Amino acid sequence: LILNKEQEIIDFLNKIRLKRFNDAQDKLSKLTTRLGQLEKRYREVNDNNEDFIDTLNRANRSPSKDKLKLLTQLLKESEGSRKDLEIVQKDADEIRRYINGKDLSKVKLEDLFPLVQNIDK
Repeated sequence: LILNKEQEIIDFLNKIRLKRFNDAQDKLSKLTTRLGQLEKRYREVNDNNEDFIDTLNRANRSPSKDKLKLLTQLLKESEGSRKDLEIVQKDADEIRRYINGKDLSKVKLEDLFPLVQNIDK
């Protein structure tokens, strides 16, 4: 009877450990997905910056009347790209800073979401 109770306790503790492990894996999976979204957005912003440089080069080769138009367009586009890039970098830094050195099983996913601004478009 005592051995039976001991086995029940061991089984119960193993179930708790397994649940904690599964919860931690789920949190890690969601966090990895979010970091992947941030990396994707970072690449999009980077691509926009390459387009910006191409347009700038085109403006430099253009006649004066077209140059002003292209440079004005670039100025408008660059402001949005710069802000997007700052948001992506800030979000990634905040997440890294928050989880750095922490046991992932103790990190609550809902604690991470306030760190990340809504940049998905």
